[in-house]
Amino acid sequence: MIFSVAKIIDLYGHYVTIISSENQKKAVKTFIYPLRDSYKNIFINENNDNIPDNNELYVYLGKPKVRLDNFNVNKEIKDENQNFLLKKAEAVKISKKIIYIRVFLIKE
Repeated sequence: MIFSVAKIIDLYGHYVTIISSENQKKAVKTFIYPLRDSYKNIFINENNDNIPDNNELYVYLGKPKVRLDNFNVNKEIKDENQNFLLKKAEAVKISKKIIYIRVFLIKE
């Protein structure tokens, strides 16, 4: 059986709320998990002006329908009991097709 990233997110992801600058809320299914230490150093070195030292870094993986890569930095994302701020977002592609959206977050 072949699964797409979107199908895996539908089956196993959980809902988070994305809040726009106009205070509009949108619930989407996604994965949010802590960024591994080996990747933290790379990310911080590339983006050190945006990341305070004391913040925890997380990764959001979402379906390509919600194009967070088009949003501004510091967009607010709320999980059940945690708030995050968007620090960097990118569309992950194979050829020209977007497979998923990867977002780096800091915990507020």
